[in-house]
Amino acid sequence: MPTRTTVLALSLTVLSLPVEAQIPDKFTNLHVFPKDIAKGELVMKMREIATDLGVRCHNCHVGPDNLEGMDFASDEKATKRAAREMLRMVQSVGAVVKSLPARDEPRQSIGCYNCHRGAQRPPERLDVLLARTAQASGVEAAIARYRELRRDHPSDGQYDFSPRGVGIAVSRSLEAARIDDALALARLNAESHGDISLVHAQLGQVLMRKGDRAAARESFHKALKLDPSNTAAERGLKAAEAEKP
Repeated sequence: MPTRTTVLALSLTVLSLPVEAQIPDKFTNLHVFPKDIAKGELVMKMREIATDLGVRCHNCHVGPDNLEGMDFASDEKATKRAAREMLRMVQSVGAVVKSLPARDEPRQSIGCYNCHRGAQRPPERLDVLLARTAQASGVEAAIARYRELRRDHPSDGQYDFSPRGVGIAVSRSLEAARIDDALALARLNAESHGDISLVHAQLGQVLMRKGDRAAARESFHKALKLDPSNTAAERGLKAAEAEKP
C-alpha cells in the first residue's frame, strides 16, 4: 500500500513540466495565501492539499484534468469555496498549536491530512460507523462494512482497525442496550485480534450480559492465558464462576 510520501511523489511526477506550463505565473483572487506568494510555493501547497484529499485540481478549479484553459481564479465550484474556509480553519488551529508551551519533541504540523487521511471527505470514526450501521441496517451489515473497509483501506490510516476501533463500537452498543449487536461485534473483534487479552475480556463481559456464563468463563480464561495480569478478566472470571443468584 503506498504511503502518503509515495503518493505525493507520484503526484509530483504526474504534474510534470508540460502540465506546469498551464499554470499562470501570477495569481489573482487569493484570499487565504499571501498575494505575493511565489508560484513554486503555491503550486506545492496545492499539490499537498490535493494529495491529502485524494483529489485532482479540477475538484476545486474550473477546467479539465490536464489544466488546459483552467480558470484558477473562478469561485464557481462550491468545493473551492469550502476549501478556502477549511484552510482558514487549519491556519487558526495551527496558530493555537504554535502558542502551546514548548516541549522536547516538536509538535506535529496541522494540515488537511490530519482529518482527511487521503479521502475527499474526512472518514467517519470506525466505532461510530459500526454502531450506526448496526442500528440502522442490522449488525450483519455493520460487519460486512467492516470487512469491506479493512479490505479497501488496510493501512492508509483512514480507519482505526486496532482492537480499540471495534471495542468502542461494542461499548456503544452495550450503552444503547443492543446486547446482540454488542456480542456480534465483540466476536468480530476476537476473530480479528485473537491475540489480545482485553478483546477476550470484553467478549466475556458481553457474554455475561447475555447470560451465557459458560462461554464467558471460556473467554475470561483465554484473556488470562494471554495476560495473567488482566484484572478485568480476573474479576469477570470470578463473577462467572460464582453461584448464580
